[in-house]
Amino acid sequence: MGTVPTAPLGGSIPIYLHEDQPLAVTAADVRMLLHAYLTGDLSVSIVGYVADALGLSNHVEFVPLEVQDVLECTTDPEVNGPLNETMAWALLKDLAGLPPQA
Repeated sequence: MGTVPTAPLGGSIPIYLHEDQPLAVTAADVRMLLHAYLTGDLSVSIVGYVADALGLSNHVEFVPLEVQDVLECTTDPEVNGPLNETMAWALLKDLAGLPPQA
């Protein structure tokens, strides 16, 4: 009997931030990110990269603050589980009650 290949757990990618402009991230912005994933325009890796970069910046404001909680669910699949279609739709449902913009 042969061995079954397994996907690697964990990993890292360098994130480069150039922080000279403040940025407000709204529920509408995260909805757009999730819709781009659901339509196949963005991969799971790219969504995670964007979410990590936004979360690590000192100049990003999440409006309202609950938007950050939703976005963080797309990072760290070992903790939050892997982003998939079911999770993306659930996150969109969570965003439904939040104002689209500040």
